[in-house]
Amino acid sequence: MKSFNVNNYIKVKLTDLGKKIYKQHDDEFLKEFPNLKPIPLDIDEQGYSKFQLWHFMNIFGEHFGNGFPLVIESNIILFKDNDLNELTS
Repeated sequence: MKSFNVNNYIKVKLTDLGKKIYKQHDDEFLKEFPNLKPIPLDIDEQGYSKFQLWHFMNIFGEHFGNGFPLVIESNIILFKDNDLNELTS
């Protein structure tokens, strides 16, 4: 078995719904903390956005479930192999 730290980064391709949810989350956060600047969604040349796993779960967790519309394309999450750690038991 392997472990993955929730502070590590993942990459996902957000659907249009996912982008809408991100914007709503950002807008609500800025209402609560109006002195902060918005953090625009950073989409790379291949269409992937980068998040720390805990941040991704915080924003999108409630939008995952059996039969829910997809917020990320094909339900695929990318991560670096070297972010996986071997567990000893």
